[in-house]
Amino acid sequence: MQVFRPRTASEAIDLVAKLLEYTPGARLSAVEAMIHPFFDELRVEGARMPNGKEFPPLMDFSREGESSLEEDDVSCCQC
Repeated sequence: MQVFRPRTASEAIDLVAKLLEYTPGARLSAVEAMIHPFFDELRVEGARMPNGKEFPPLMDFSREGESSLEEDDVSCCQC
């Protein structure tokens, strides 16, 4: 049985696989998911939505930004 369409980006498949990991300790956290390469195109300077409008301001969800997050900042995102 095929779950994804043949042209599904490998980054999308990797993200979903890591989010659906059965073992909680091996599963991506919310912050780790936000910095996954699947979302890299949202962080490109000058990136726009398909309709041509600018993206709303986003937090710095990058490996560098991850280190600046305090545990209290993300505790609401973790189950």
